[in-house]
Amino acid sequence: MVWVRCSLQVPCTTLTVLKVQSHNCISHTVKFSQKEKILDVHLLPRNVPLSEVKIQHKENRHIQTSSKCRLTPGREYSLCCLPEGLKVQPMNELFEFDFDPNFHPTFEVILDVNIEEIKLGLLDKTDEETTVWTPRQIFFTESGSSTDSTANIKDMESEFVDNNRDELIQRVTSVMEIADCLRSKKMITDEMWSEVHAENTHRKQMRILYMVLISGGSAVKAEFYKLLKEKEPHLVESLESSSSTSAQ
Repeated sequence: MVWVRCSLQVPCTTLTVLKVQSHNCISHTVKFSQKEKILDVHLLPRNVPLSEVKIQHKENRHIQTSSKCRLTPGREYSLCCLPEGLKVQPMNELFEFDFDPNFHPTFEVILDVNIEEIKLGLLDKTDEETTVWTPRQIFFTESGSSTDSTANIKDMESEFVDNNRDELIQRVTSVMEIADCLRSKKMITDEMWSEVHAENTHRKQMRILYMVLISGGSAVKAEFYKLLKEKEPHLVESLESSSSTSAQ
């Protein structure tokens, strides 16, 4: 995933996300049968948090590169790629400053699975193909990517717990179910579990549970996030959507 973050002229970030495709099925892991890589390129205002985009594209791998440039809403842009002949869709796209809470890619670059690097730049088609994002070398090496991706996801899940503390205390209802699961994974002590159980409202239970999450660190927060998404998916979706909207 490449993130080109953009001012009016808009400061802009380009986000690149790499996903791998085998036949007609998107694969989340590397397999020998894979035939294609797809590089997603996002043109987004600079004030959009990277963590919000990553949350919606957890199955993909973010490829970090310098991404600042300036784009103008209402102008048409295109990617330039080396080596030549790579399939880019669409060929041109209008940059719009308004966007919804879902971060869809602006461009997709279809790559052979054996390609390990390309050069990627951005042209202003409205202004005689002026280069607005000078070509960068993009590397697709897999070394350590699985570990890095897992760590990034855990960080985002932990961030969700930190950033939504007040809302979660007010709105989570499956507190004891989550506490039971954490207890079974030895992520909460019997003593703290008993304290959560002793409270007579969900809000009081969540306040105690937050003490566990804070002391347990990112691993426990990430596990709480997974359990909450399993038991109250609409609440997680609502909070993530609200967070994305507020970033606009």
